[in-house]
Amino acid sequence: MNKKILVVLIILIVLIIGWLVWKYQISGNVLITTDKTEYEQKETLRVKIKNNFRKNVCFSSCYPYYLERKTEEWKSYLYGDCQKKDLIETCVNPGEVKAFEITLSPVEAGLHRIAIPICSDCKTGEEFKESRKFYSNEFTIKEKDETANWKTYRNEEYGFEIKYPDDWHIHEVEDGYIGIVDTEEKVFPQMVFQKSNWMGVTIIYYSKPTDFTWEEWLRKRDIVGYEKSTERGLEVIKITERTGIFPGEVFFGNEKKIYGLDYMSEYFNEDGSINREKEQECLNIFNQMLSTFRLLE
Repeated sequence: MNKKILVVLIILIVLIIGWLVWKYQISGNVLITTDKTEYEQKETLRVKIKNNFRKNVCFSSCYPYYLERKTEEWKSYLYGDCQKKDLIETCVNPGEVKAFEITLSPVEAGLHRIAIPICSDCKTGEEFKESRKFYSNEFTIKEKDETANWKTYRNEEYGFEIKYPDDWHIHEVEDGYIGIVDTEEKVFPQMVFQKSNWMGVTIIYYSKPTDFTWEEWLRKRDIVGYEKSTERGLEVIKITERTGIFPGEVFFGNEKKIYGLDYMSEYFNEDGSINREKEQECLNIFNQMLSTFRLLE
């Protein structure tokens, strides 16, 4: 056999053996699984990482994982700059499993996954250098239902129901006028606009004349600016501008009935000024209550 051909064959054999050894060493994967496929915001997500490589895998101490959300493509939530050197602190040996937890706050609702960069065959104390990146199963994060444990107020006479915080109280003031407030004291009507400390939501029922359009009905009540939509089979009017003082930040209605819902916060600071934090808290509760308003069948 020609000597040159023999040398070429030996080189080819060495290259093939080297490739096979390399392929053997890098074969396998890192299996990342979550304990569920559906979570609520602020819930704790539990993750397991199993190393199916034939070498150990190590993780970044600065960015051990990325939470990604699917829009048109997968995008990671932004992280702040790491203020330390990114040294390896944790590794997983072949066949071993590592578990950790993530609190899902603050995150948006939608389809998500976890991306974990790894350094293969590295050691603790070394600077992290990413070799590959692996991904978990996909999972859904839902908006947390803050009203899940609330009470339900049901009014058969006026044909509606609504949920409210479990430490608030119902005050049926007069026909068609209901107050739901954070105190057992009777605050309607004598304490309205006085410097007391309470917050609440008012519901007023109206029988809508059939010969009036929505526009005419609203105009008669000095309401000149509003946004109109349809939710749960009801027309919804959200007030943006009015010329007089009139309750009803939001109206729900159909051809026969109209319900005006408004919120009030009568919390004051020591200097007599309005407590804006309490006012915002009341507005947040009001918006959550709006989402639960239903007409009875």
